[in-house]
Amino acid sequence: MINHYMSIVVRHPKMFLMAVCLLAMPASRGEEVRLSSLTDGGDGNARDHADWAEASFQVTGAKPATEPEPPPPTRWRLGEGMTTVWPVAGDEHLPHGDFIEQGGLRAGQVVSYSVDAQRALSMKRSVVWPCLRIRPNDTHSSLIQAYGNEAEPAITVNGVPLRAITVDQVVLDGTVTIQGHAGQDLAVTRSTFPSTTVRTAVDCWIVRNAGKEARTVAVAPLALENQRPGPYGTNIMEVSCTAPASTVLAPGQELRFAVLFSARLASESVEKVDATVEEAARRAYVAALQRDLRLETPEPELDRAFAFCKLRVAEAINATRGGMMLAPGGLSYYAAVWCNDNVEYAGPFFPFLGDHNGNQASLDTYRLYLPYMKTNYAKIPSSIIAEGVSTWGGAGDRGDAAMYAYGCARFCLASGDRAIAEELWPGIAWCLEYCRRQ
Repeated sequence: MINHYMSIVVRHPKMFLMAVCLLAMPASRGEEVRLSSLTDGGDGNARDHADWAEASFQVTGAKPATEPEPPPPTRWRLGEGMTTVWPVAGDEHLPHGDFIEQGGLRAGQVVSYSVDAQRALSMKRSVVWPCLRIRPNDTHSSLIQAYGNEAEPAITVNGVPLRAITVDQVVLDGTVTIQGHAGQDLAVTRSTFPSTTVRTAVDCWIVRNAGKEARTVAVAPLALENQRPGPYGTNIMEVSCTAPASTVLAPGQELRFAVLFSARLASESVEKVDATVEEAARRAYVAALQRDLRLETPEPELDRAFAFCKLRVAEAINATRGGMMLAPGGLSYYAAVWCNDNVEYAGPFFPFLGDHNGNQASLDTYRLYLPYMKTNYAKIPSSIIAEGVSTWGGAGDRGDAAMYAYGCARFCLASGDRAIAEELWPGIAWCLEYCRRQ
């Protein structure tokens, strides 16, 4: 044991030193720490404090040897184009899991996936429908449903249940695409993403016969339903599968099908969803975003991080009853506007990106706040929630007005549209005057 002597000398007639942090430093390395001249003044420890103005530290003995922290395992790599790839087959640091959020105008999801030490895949997801509401209709009242193994298709090959998928690699390209195999003869690919426009999240499957003999692939019917009441009627959540009951795959042939996670009001008819069309629309949308406003630096990882951020903020627009609204997400914050996320942060960014939905969401947000800017200069709400039907007050200081003045002014300047600037200028001026009065 390395023996250190630490002396803390304090020259104040009455104090009590709470030295938890000092005790934890060398003692955690098996060293000895002594505290001297440390009392409570003789009258108990109530209302005592430490005055460090004349404190001194004296440390003697050899300095403990330090070892550098091992570098984190290299897992993700930049792939071709805008893909980011985790080569699971060569990963020596398993098991490992991760999650990612994806958004669309009317549906989004948080997908969690994990790979165990044998590279076997497990997946679960929480699907969110921002504009199907539950009670009470407040900030956190978007309809959300979690799905696990019960939503996985039951597949058999020649009458034998499909083995667990052994993952070869995971690809992030606007979808979460998992490539692997089940046994020696079947290659399996899964790509999951939300629809860009309808209330559906999609999990596309491709099962390919990589063997030399024909295989009969059967997929059991999948039909799950959950219901939950809401302010606009009963919400119905449904899971369905588009696979045929049985398919004979000759060597080299593949079966394509999808699992669909949809929701609707009970008063609405079931919406037809073509998974192939939805996947093409998602990939086209992501590709269009990546063509515009690119960051090009000597650091490709930095450029990729920018591309990820650009996609995440653009895909997070909700088409609500109150207009287009940016959703910070996290399975908590959707179908609303905030003075920070929407007004100050993302709002001024969209004119540079040129994304139509983003620009409309910014404009709708700034307009939503205008009716709250009264002549009595009462505070504006921090958030307009539940698709615009209610508000949340927040701190209630001048910060919200300052964020509006800054964000809205930046948006007007970046937009370069005189008519928009003249429409929104009264709001900017009101917020500046509110701040001056505070």
